[in-house]
Amino acid sequence: MPLQEMLDTWVYPVRGFLTFCMGFRSEVTRIAFATREDGRCELYTRIIGSQLNKDDKKLEKMPLPYRAVEGRLAGMAEKWLGLTGYADHASKSFISLLGRWDMPLSLEFFASAVVLEALSHDVSREGDQKVLLVDEGVLEEVLMSEMPQDVKDIVVGELYRPQNSNDLTCKLLDELGEYSKYVVPDLDQFMQEHRVARNGHAHLNPKKLKKAPQQLDLFVHTKAVQLLCYGALSMRLGMSSSEVLEAVRESRFMDSHVRRSRERYAKAS
Repeated sequence: MPLQEMLDTWVYPVRGFLTFCMGFRSEVTRIAFATREDGRCELYTRIIGSQLNKDDKKLEKMPLPYRAVEGRLAGMAEKWLGLTGYADHASKSFISLLGRWDMPLSLEFFASAVVLEALSHDVSREGDQKVLLVDEGVLEEVLMSEMPQDVKDIVVGELYRPQNSNDLTCKLLDELGEYSKYVVPDLDQFMQEHRVARNGHAHLNPKKLKKAPQQLDLFVHTKAVQLLCYGALSMRLGMSSSEVLEAVRESRFMDSHVRRSRERYAKAS
């Protein structure tokens, strides 16, 4: 196998998986591969763009350290290497957010929002792309009516609309269950701000940008988005919502950002 193909197929994805488990980008100097036929290959290299990180605080707060995932590591790695479509692109983009970010906060937010949107468009949800605009009882009445079939088809079609990005993101947050409610207790407020900020920064709309979170609030919102992306990707690797929540809480991964997010999006009592 040519070196570049090996890097693209195995080395970079494995480095991405290890980065995801650690929760930060650092130096990977050696990766060993073993096949079922007892073949073995070891790569010693300093990959361009990698960072040597000796931050003990980050080491202490790894969300998925080896001891926590030892029994399921192989299965999780296999799922990571098998990601396709939206989830594959989202995973690669998300890893870049775990590194040192030297770009403006507005770009970090937009990059984070794009990852969340990609995960919400994941292939597992492509079979249900329409939203019913009326009560299900109304739909049933139409289906049971004696109107001509061609007319009935037209009427039923008018009762639905295509799902938009907001619908898909809400569905993703529902899938994240108790984890998303822990990170952003008031999901309605979060989604309201996220929609305005996403549209404002995507189209550089001055009116919407004025209504979007600013400075510290945008920073808190951005980190909340990244935490939700981490949860969504973890579930793609086979973890449940409660397992992701336990991992993040016990490891204290991004704990200061979790605390700020919970304070900003606390539900009014």
